Amino acid sequence: MLRSCLFAAFALACIAVANAQDVAPPLPADARVYDMGRLCARSANQTRFFPPRAMAQTLPGEAMIDCVLNDDSTLHTCQIVHETPSGYGFGEAALRVACRARTSAWEATDANNTPYVDENGQRHVRSTIRFRIGGESPAPSHGNMNN
Repeated sequence: MLRSCLFAAFALACIAVANAQDVAPPLPADARVYDMGRLCARSANQTRFFPPRAMAQTLPGEAMIDCVLNDDSTLHTCQIVHETPSGYGFGEAALRVACRARTSAWEATDANNTPYVDENGQRHVRSTIRFRIGGESPAPSHGNMNN
């Protein structure tokens, strides 16, 4: 019985990984590549992430980022896939939030994270980070950042 359960769990895990690996949506051609080691070092002491211009206008937003993972699941490089509304800094704010997320957060597949392997064998995670004003402030690794 235990062997059957383990096999079924393994099969489901393989299906989930296969589905995640099949999802490799194209990045925008003009997407800038951010070196996360440098960016995270520069923003290490930052405690607020909400873009100031958007905060002044009480404007919520979100950004989708796509990151290449190192072997230890830390972030190597990231690109901003899109941000809504554009021009308010939600993309770069999402990158700063990503610097603070737990390493294990990038391993999860959920509504906010989609891991996949690209054609070169690099592990990626595509994550949506939402910014709202007011309410509770969940940890950055959960895909929301409220300030």
